[in-house]
Order: sequence, then structure tokens, then C-alpha cells
Amino acid sequence: MSSQLPDIHRPRLTQPARRALSSLAALAKSAAWRALHPATRGGYLQAARPAPLTRVYYTAPDGWQAPVFYLPPAPGGAGEPVLLAHALGVGCDGFRYGTGSTLAGTLARKGFAVYLLGHRGDRSAIAPSRDALAQATFDEILGRDLPSAAAAVCAHSGFPRVHFAGHGLGGLLGMSWAAQCPDNLASVVAIGSPIRFQRVPTELRRTARALSLLPAHWEIPTRALARLAAPLLDDSASGGARTRGVLEFASEDLPVGLLRQLMRWQDQGSPTTADGLYDYSESLSSADVPLLTFAGSEDAVADPDNARPLWGHRDVAHRVAEGLGHLDLLLSEEAAKAIFEPVAVWIHARRRLAWERDCELRAS
Repeated sequence: MSSQLPDIHRPRLTQPARRALSSLAALAKSAAWRALHPATRGGYLQAARPAPLTRVYYTAPDGWQAPVFYLPPAPGGAGEPVLLAHALGVGCDGFRYGTGSTLAGTLARKGFAVYLLGHRGDRSAIAPSRDALAQATFDEILGRDLPSAAAAVCAHSGFPRVHFAGHGLGGLLGMSWAAQCPDNLASVVAIGSPIRFQRVPTELRRTARALSLLPAHWEIPTRALARLAAPLLDDSASGGARTRGVLEFASEDLPVGLLRQLMRWQDQGSPTTADGLYDYSESLSSADVPLLTFAGSEDAVADPDNARPLWGHRDVAHRVAEGLGHLDLLLSEEAAKAIFEPVAVWIHARRRLAWERDCELRAS
């Protein structure tokens, strides 16, 4: 007679129980924020979690899979694709969270098809193996994920080229990709994206040394830390309730391999490959697509001087947003007028580049 071993798996919460616990956690954080900031009259979060978007999956050459999230153009729009790449630690929904103007929403209203880039450094990605997270470096995102994602966007949208816009690390991805002269790239916008770095203080160098001791396939749980820290953020900070919402809904964990590479850039002063043999900033002079860069005058991550590249194409512009810091460029009320509308106007003037197949036409 056969016998069956008892089920020793830990019982899982039902969906209603998970929703109840999630609601209790949200109420607890809101109450903590109210207790810490009793004089503040606004709400804890500016809006609820953004509604899900259609996912268009791509597969990188080494087996990684990740989605780009599709926001359709306003009715009547031509639908030229714009691929948005997020900064370090702030996921795709940072481009569309909130009740006011957002970069993704502004572009969609102007008739563009907006695609939000997910890559191997995000929780939405699917790794080919358990230890594959060690491959989540800037080099692999740039060399494998970004070309595959752009090809998927072109296939989905029906256009041969894609416009690209990125914030922080996302903008550096776009500029570095443009230096490789891909045939399916129409233009690049970089917002608060440094190409040179100040030498970090001793404390951060110690942090970098500590990171070097961690396995490269680990992740730093920055998403949980950001959500716990959200109640500490008052409305005097950048974006206030919008920033707390981004911390709650759009923060991402940081792969150790990626963070280790970025800390090395801070120590070296420029963005290099993981082995240190190639400097991405030195290749930008070979880029052959139009470029628009923005830098906040108060940006401690990418000040105006460190965000100005030596660019190859003659259609290049560098603008400084007075009084704005790094997150202000994306999350503040001033960003609608200082960043979002100018980006949409600039790409609109170059919409035709998304239609062109002949490389010769981009230089005209």
C-alpha cells in the first residue's frame, strides 16, 4: 500500500488576504507619514497605482526576456514610437505616475506611441537561469537588451526607426547606443544624464569596496527600503506626494553587478565597461543622430557641465533647467513646462526620422 508524504510547503495567503494585508500596510504608512508631518494638509500619495499597460516581450541573444510597456497614442496620432528608459532605481512607471503632466502622457497626447523599456535589471525581466543576474550590468543592457527591445518596438509599431528618451542612467544608455550607429535609431533625448562623474567621498568608496565582496547575482533590496522610507519624505522634497507614489509603486531593486559598475564610474570619473578597457563617453563623438540634453542647475547627479557630451551629429542642443534637481526633472510640477513640452516639441520637429530607412537621410 502506497503512502503519501505530508505536504510540508508553507501555506500561501489567498488573494483576498494578500489584498487585505496590502491595504493595512498602505494605511500604516499613511498614518506614519501623517504623524511625522502633522502640519501637512495634502495626501500621502498623489494617485493610486497606475493601470497595467500592454506588454510587448523581447528576447535578448543570451536568453533574457523582458517587456516593453506600450502606451498607445492619442486618437488621430501618427504613432511614431518613442522608447523611454528609466533611471537607476526608478522603474518604468516613474514616467507616467501621478495626476498631473508626465513625460509618457505628454508624448502620447502629442500622437506618439510610447514604449517604456524594461531590461534585465528590472523585476519584470525573466532570467534564463538562477545565476544569470550576474549579467545585469550596463554593458549587457546596452549590448543585448536595448537592441532587442528596439527591434521589438519597431516590429510592433510598424516604423523602421525609434526615437529614444531617457532619464539619468537611461539617457546614458541612449547616448551610448547612438555611438554604435544602429540603423533603427531616429534621435536621442537625455535628461539629467551624466557623462562625467565627480570623485566620490571616502564613505562611498568604502561602500563600493563592500559591494565588491557581494556575489554579482545578488540584488540590493532598494525597493523595500524605498517604500519604508516614503513616510519620511515631506512635501518640501521634490514632487512631494508624487515622489512618495513613485517610491511606493515604481522603485526597483538594484543588481549588485550593475551597482558595482556604477560605483566604479564614480571613482574613475567616466563611464567605462565592466573591465575598464572602454570609455563610453569617448565614443559619443561618432554618434550620427540628433541629440537633445537637459540638465538641472541644482542636479547633484548630472550638473550642466557633466551632462554636456561631445556629440558627432550637428543637430545637437543642450538646455539647462534653472532651479531643478535630478528628480525635479521628472517629478516636479515645473517639469511639465521645462522638460516634457520641450521634449515633445523637439521630437515632433524630427518625427519624419522614424519613417526613414536610408541612413543617408538622417544627416540631411
